Formats: sequence, C-alpha cells, structure tokens
Amino acid sequence: IRKGSTYGLFLQENKAIWIGSANGLHKLDFNKQVFKKIDLAPVSKGANLLPVGSIAAEKSSNESDTRLWMHVPYHGGHVYDIAQRTFENIPAAVAKYFQPPTNFWDVFIDKNNTAWIATGQYGLVGYHVSKKQIIVPEKKYFHKDWEWVNGFFEDSKDGIWLQTFNGLFKIDKTTNEITEVQELNRVLESEGLSKSIMGIDED
Repeated sequence: IRKGSTYGLFLQENKAIWIGSANGLHKLDFNKQVFKKIDLAPVSKGANLLPVGSIAAEKSSNESDTRLWMHVPYHGGHVYDIAQRTFENIPAAVAKYFQPPTNFWDVFIDKNNTAWIATGQYGLVGYHVSKKQIIVPEKKYFHKDWEWVNGFFEDSKDGIWLQTFNGLFKIDKTTNEITEVQELNRVLESEGLSKSIMGIDED
C-alpha cells in the first residue's frame, strides 16, 4: 500500500485488520500473518484500479462480524461476505447514498446493527440492518453546507459520537435523536478555535 493512500480501517474481532486503500481492499490475517489483497473484479465494472474508502462491519445473529460494507468512489457501495468471499449489493433502501454525487463522507455500523451513513447532499441517515428499516430519514440532520458528519466513534459504553465540521455531537440510541455537546463546542468558539472535529478516541 502506498504511503498516504489508506482511507478505511476495520479491526475484525482481533482476527484481522481490513484496509481500504487507493489500491483496493486488503486483509492482514493475525493468525496466519498473511497480508492479502481481495480481488475486486466482481464489482470493478472493467476498471483496472478500484479504490476502497470507508469500511464498516455488519453483525450476524451471533454478533460476529460477517459482512463488510464499503464505499467505492464513483462505483457506489458494496457488501463483502467474509465467510463466503463473495460480493453483494448494498441494501436498496440506502444504495443511493453511496452513489455520486452525494458527497459521501463515511459509513459506520454500531453495536445495535444500525448503519449510519454520512453524506453532504442528504445529511446523516440511519438504517437498521437487521430490521431493514430507515430509522433516521435523510435531510433531518447535517445536510447543510459545512455542517456535515465526517466520522463516527462508539465508546466503551456504547455511546455514539459524531465528528462534524461544526462541532461535536452525540446520538441518543434510545430515541435516535442527536444532541450537541455544547460544553466542548462553546469552548472552541470562545477560544476562537476551529469547530471542525477530525478525530475522536477515549482513554
């Protein structure tokens, strides 16, 4: 993988790291100590080089990571079945959010198996994978210019935090409502700092 060309990372239950890069989809197998490139020919539509951006993992009934959702720039979204080593289409209900020109930013699947899809054109969309149901509709949150969500973080207490270009926000997983983290955003404003959040972690 070329330096600076990694776009998405996903840690699979301490078994492997999946990497989306300018060169495609890759897997680092911890047990075999093997670094492997996944063949994207089934979804390449004849393209010689197919970059892979954001990666998220769908949970099965036994709560194991079984299917990877991925965004492929200019090709839309695809699902990779880890066990079967086959590709499927992104669910039809959310497929358009992965297609250009939606200004796609990121996709994240939380521990409740809700896929959160962040775009510029439609804002933040929530889709329950198991129930096959939209739970947060388009253009309700973060669809205005430079208020977009650019990343997600789920903490050890299952709280979901949203990093946006206009501050830090949090999802209430009971109601699916979104609240602003005012104590932080006010500090950023008062000190004349940028409210563009580009990374979240916990210690």
